[in-house]
Amino acid sequence: MGGLLLFNGCGTSLSAPQPPTPDFSIAISPSSVSTQVGAITSPVTVSLNAVNGFTGTVTVTVSGFPLGIDSSPASSFILSPGAPQRVTFSARTAAGTFSVAFQGASGTLSHNSNITLTVTPRPSPYLVSASYYPWYTPSSFDYQECFNGTLRGDLVPAQLPILGKYDSRQQDVVTQQIAWSTAAGINVWDLEWVMPNDFLDNTIQSTVLTNPHIGDIRFAMFYDYAIRFNSDDNLTPDKIATIVSDFQYLAAHYFSHPSYLKLGGKPVVFFYSSLALNPISEIQTMVASLRTAMSDVGFDVYLIGDEYYALVPPDPARIGNWDAIFGYDVYVGYAGYSDDNGYLAFHSTMYSQYQAVAQQLGVDFIPSVMPGFNDRGVRRTCANNPALARRTSATATEGSVFTNFLRDLALPYANNTRFKMLHITTFNEWHEDTQIEPSVVTAPTTNDTSATGAQYTQGLVYQGYGTTYLDILRDELSKAKH
Repeated sequence: MGGLLLFNGCGTSLSAPQPPTPDFSIAISPSSVSTQVGAITSPVTVSLNAVNGFTGTVTVTVSGFPLGIDSSPASSFILSPGAPQRVTFSARTAAGTFSVAFQGASGTLSHNSNITLTVTPRPSPYLVSASYYPWYTPSSFDYQECFNGTLRGDLVPAQLPILGKYDSRQQDVVTQQIAWSTAAGINVWDLEWVMPNDFLDNTIQSTVLTNPHIGDIRFAMFYDYAIRFNSDDNLTPDKIATIVSDFQYLAAHYFSHPSYLKLGGKPVVFFYSSLALNPISEIQTMVASLRTAMSDVGFDVYLIGDEYYALVPPDPARIGNWDAIFGYDVYVGYAGYSDDNGYLAFHSTMYSQYQAVAQQLGVDFIPSVMPGFNDRGVRRTCANNPALARRTSATATEGSVFTNFLRDLALPYANNTRFKMLHITTFNEWHEDTQIEPSVVTAPTTNDTSATGAQYTQGLVYQGYGTTYLDILRDELSKAKH
């Protein structure tokens, strides 16, 4: 006969199950949007899905795109269940494809969802190259030449880059610079290169060419003969052998990269300071040796010589060695404001002469433009170079020299090249103040930190210009007749 089992106070009790923790998720539709520089995307709808009875609100932050792209509403907004938010993106000065993260947070809960944002540059028939320097670090931004500094760092107030004293080895820096460049119409970077396995070479290979956005821009090597040989312009057989070896290294490590610039199927190399080389007979030997060496490794190289120098007449014996010529130095020692010094009229005359000679020789004449020049940041104690203002006059608008040079010279002459190509000196050479890379925004000033208060500015007006030069370039390219 069975008995009744009774459990009393010393047994194990069973607790009631805990209710599930309230939570949420974020849903976004559509999963990708696109637009063009200067325009706005169609909206995406961001919704909050309540889980397990969640009734709170969520703060959503939007990130993953560079400066020059804005979201509306701005980065942070509040999301509630049943009340979706429409978000658009406007692209002012940046282009590229980015994974945009919507990060939602409520108390200790956090979830995110991503979409793809694509911003394309405005279409342009022009090939616009800009000299790009990948050697910056925070500790060496003010590098030592004969003085340690930059002009913009010595202005009152200082006018540093928007990115600060950045490190060229950081991927977010390169991403931002590519986004700025392509949105403005710069589609080629001329990467300064000196020799194998130095800081520049290592930075280009380990950072620039591994950047996830390198496919958005093309690049060519800017062979810096002056630094390679300590400004010794006497071209000897030993130097030629070194140059040939350097080009063999470039061919092996760079020419086959999918983003490398090729014109007519030929990899492009800018040869800096070629105009100072002598004797001419050795220049001819050097170029012939380079062409043979490149042919031996499967490349017919397109050589762009740095031969335009407005203070001397064009020399056919020099120009005829190259596939194309350009002029890195379009400053040529001019002082003050261009309304007073005849700077633009002088270049107009010399551009005509150089292009005529180049065309007779079957050589492309690639026009160059720079925004201004002032090297007092690094050469104030070893040179007395005059400064070329960035304004045509003290009361003119910021960037008016750049605007006029582009509109009246660079773009019209680019129309006469096979590839509608022009060159900008420079994207980011802050030590000679030829950069167009964005700076912080400040009011105009003529003041600096020198004892006189104007030794470095030389009394010229300087302004923290933001994205002014990228805006000028983009607008002039869109208005140019071609």
